[in-house]
Amino acid sequence: YIALEKLAVLRERLLELIDEDARAFEPLAAAYRMPKETPQDRVAKNDALQAALIGACDVPLEIMQRVADVVEQAAFLAYNGSRMALSDVGVAVAFARAASDGASLNIFINAKSMDDETKANWYRDEAAILATNTRAQCDELFAYVAEQIS
Repeated sequence: YIALEKLAVLRERLLELIDEDARAFEPLAAAYRMPKETPQDRVAKNDALQAALIGACDVPLEIMQRVADVVEQAAFLAYNGSRMALSDVGVAVAFARAASDGASLNIFINAKSMDDETKANWYRDEAAILATNTRAQCDELFAYVAEQIS
């Protein structure tokens, strides 16, 4: 039951992060709409954009981290939980893989617009590591589930 309790907490946090992601996009969209006619406009627009890009990367990065936590709990359930719920684990890891990959794409596209190449590379590296690890774990668990229910 501990895994289910942990998953319930993770579900709540991920739902919160959906709203946070939408809110983080608002200043980014507003920055892209700012005028750029004068040099001062361009500086103000870029400053607003650079500030907004941080939030637009932080939220999907946390999504990836929480999804990795979900996969950890799903693995426990796959190997130790009810055989009747194995297909649910397979569905969960399929969705987890998609969520992680989708969040990584948001990070990659936003990091591409960052002026601070060190920070951009940090976000890219973190996203790539999380995506690669999550993808591998999800694929392994999905294959295990498929084998067990066939």
